[in-house]
Amino acid sequence: MARRDVLRFAALAGCAAFSSTTGATGMSAEPKADEDDEFARKSGAIDAHVHVWTPDTKKYPLAAGHRRDEMKPASFTPEELWKLARPCGVSRVVLVQMSFYG
Repeated sequence: MARRDVLRFAALAGCAAFSSTTGATGMSAEPKADEDDEFARKSGAIDAHVHVWTPDTKKYPLAAGHRRDEMKPASFTPEELWKLARPCGVSRVVLVQMSFYG
């Protein structure tokens, strides 16, 4: 397992543990504008390096030399990202293109 994977899983595990002990719950992937504004005022945390991807390789083809089975997990859509990020106080992200898209 790569160092980045270990760090990511450790961070997610810590966030999950925090969420389960504090009763924190995630917001929907598409909150109402007033909910989103309130959330941003309360947290303000920014994840400065985020990748998102979809298993839909027909609509978003992989770059030469990359295979679908390399995508682990198989999907990490914006909705899946927010489900994990918001309970941890993240209200904004910086998207970075995945290497398997070229």
